[in-house]
Amino acid sequence: ICVDPWAPYVKPEKNMANVAPLIMENALKKNKIFGLFLHNISAAGISGMIIPIRGTSDAVLPLLKDDKFDVAFIDGAHYFSNVIRDLRNAGKLIREGGILCGDDLELQSHEVDLAFAEANKENNFAIDPKTGKEFHPGVCMALGEFFQGQVSSSHGFWAMRKTAGGWQAVVLDSH
Repeated sequence: ICVDPWAPYVKPEKNMANVAPLIMENALKKNKIFGLFLHNISAAGISGMIIPIRGTSDAVLPLLKDDKFDVAFIDGAHYFSNVIRDLRNAGKLIREGGILCGDDLELQSHEVDLAFAEANKENNFAIDPKTGKEFHPGVCMALGEFFQGQVSSSHGFWAMRKTAGGWQAVVLDSH
């Protein structure tokens, strides 16, 4: 099941370092991304295995059964308010032993200037003054809050396993 609104989502920002979201935004406004998604799954020969559902996680995920999914991959908007909702909505769906994962975690909350990240968590992208590295402050802050600390990560990919008592780290190959 692939849930996505396939709709524009980028908020205008001052000094936007990465123009890729603006290119994506333009394609979304022209409804090209959903068509490309359908083309790609067809070309890959997996369109019969994929159920695309257009909508936000707030609208769609509560309709799915809790504790029934082995894996949920989050790759949505990078703003804290969106990421934390995606985590809460998808986290309920994962069965014990299952994996909640995603991407775009360049820096974790223990690595960044927390005051800066907090002030910029509703921005798509920023440069952390502590490390000088580019990161998604909303992803960083939402993951830190939801999992209450450090998460398993490698090259921007992150993953955590659901347990009876909460979430635990998983071993990720760093190569």
